[in-house]
Amino acid sequence: TARAYHWYVTSLAPDAWPAAGLGPLYALRWQIELVFKHWKSLCHLTDQPSAKPAIVECLLAASLGFALLARLALLLARDRFALDWHRLSPTLALTILRAHAFGLGGALARGSRRARDLLRHLLDDLALYAHTPNRTNALCTFTD
Repeated sequence: TARAYHWYVTSLAPDAWPAAGLGPLYALRWQIELVFKHWKSLCHLTDQPSAKPAIVECLLAASLGFALLARLALLLARDRFALDWHRLSPTLALTILRAHAFGLGGALARGSRRARDLLRHLLDDLALYAHTPNRTNALCTFTD
């Protein structure tokens, strides 16, 4: 069998991390980079309409919170319907969550029993429309 070699350049001291652990460490670091890229592009983190720090902080928190809610909703849909995580699209999840956000948020704020039904409907839609069988989601290598 052929052997594959990977070269890594790092500032870590040789005794700080075992050489065999550099590959998984770099892969995890790359996942973090992809998540930040995802947040910047999909949540419009670089397009802030104000220069006031309080407004920018509020919009930043709302955008990141929304992105995290979309990921959580994907996880719930994955577990409920036994979906292949690598085939789910965070981009589609954000779009689907936007479509459900006001109805679900309003029901939760009112303490309505309908909130559970709306959440189930959101998960159903994620299972139907965020599952993209012809695409691999590079952001989702490390999940469980």
